[in-house]
Amino acid sequence: MKAFKIAIWVLLGLTIATCQKEPERVDQDFIQISTSEDSLNLNLNSTAEITVNLKSYSPTTKVKFEITGGTIDGKTEVALTPSDTVLKKIFTPDSNVGKAYITVSIMGSDISDVVEIVKVNPAPPSVISATYPATSLSINQAEQMNFQLYLNPEFAERSISFTFNGGSIHDANGPVAANIEINAADGIWNGIIKTDSTKSEGYYPLVITVGNNLYTHQTNFWLYKEDIANVLSLSVTTTGTVFADGISTFNVEAQVSNHNASQITFTTTKGTFSNNQTTISLPISGGIISTDVIVSQEVTAHSVTAQLNNPAYSQTVTFTPSASLPETMSLVPEAWSIDSSATSQSQAIALHAYFDKVTGNVSSGLNVNAEAFQMLGGVKTSFGTFTGIPLSTDTNESVTTSYYGSTGMYPDSTLYIVFAAQGVSGTLADTLSLYVNGQ
Repeated sequence: MKAFKIAIWVLLGLTIATCQKEPERVDQDFIQISTSEDSLNLNLNSTAEITVNLKSYSPTTKVKFEITGGTIDGKTEVALTPSDTVLKKIFTPDSNVGKAYITVSIMGSDISDVVEIVKVNPAPPSVISATYPATSLSINQAEQMNFQLYLNPEFAERSISFTFNGGSIHDANGPVAANIEINAADGIWNGIIKTDSTKSEGYYPLVITVGNNLYTHQTNFWLYKEDIANVLSLSVTTTGTVFADGISTFNVEAQVSNHNASQITFTTTKGTFSNNQTTISLPISGGIISTDVIVSQEVTAHSVTAQLNNPAYSQTVTFTPSASLPETMSLVPEAWSIDSSATSQSQAIALHAYFDKVTGNVSSGLNVNAEAFQMLGGVKTSFGTFTGIPLSTDTNESVTTSYYGSTGMYPDSTLYIVFAAQGVSGTLADTLSLYVNGQ
């Protein structure tokens, strides 16, 4: 016995009409009912699975099903309290051809919506049959498959129609019309199924209807996506060492197969592409597409994602550039003296350290050590506080901080301020000599 699936959503803050009925809006909640087909035809010997998805779970929420033309749990009215955000029930049609209606509501409110199901007689094999080489099809390249339909030449009704939301039905001349006539000579009609690459994975029923819902013949097709390993792969290549200097590049290459996409979109979390943006879309030619990423000044992972659509695939690679170390450093104070009483932040003086190199920029985020001290009796004695500790380089290849002293600084003497950082050839350091003013 074949089963269809019907999805019912309980959402917040939206209004969607289904089955030509406008849901009543109460506060922020309402129910939307949708089916796998625009108009669901259900054979009398089949069942339909109904899924209710709650936006959030509450032990006090009660959901009521009201059914005409069939039953749920053997009843035409069922009220229950869901134990989770997902509730599934099976609808069983009665024995009468015609329409069935399932109304779902939240008890204690005016929130409700309804779905219509058309109940039809299943066609006996003596009337109509169809032969398919397979019932699983790929959506990656809009796969197509030939099939053959047989409508008994002795059967008076010769008109048939197709319903297939997983793609389209064609004959040798292209897509078929809404209704086609089957010849009465041998009753054979040859067709082609073409999948729709915009669809999601899942089961899609192909329903062949004879006349005006006189009989139906149904086959469920599983539409699947190819495994990503057979569709999209990414790799990174570099020439020499790539430094986080804002100008160096690394290359990302995508290889695409088993997909009909005409373009691919790359996105990077750090750095930019040749268009100075963090996203770029490129045409696919020959299945191989590459792009350069201009690194940022951050010594951190640059994650590049390639995205294909219809159907959707994405793959990510990560590359971390090496630190671009400075070759020179200079330390510049706001003032060349400080009062011995300058022991609060409001009395601080600004300090600027500038880093440079011949090619490219110095990386941001490089650690810079700072210390301030006096030599008292030949002993190195530390004083004061630097703001913004720990210090590190910014994208302007500099460090800015403020310094204020502490109690005990010896007046009329020298305060040494030393900045040090890792450079290309070892440790870089610069020292300031500030005069400590007396009281």
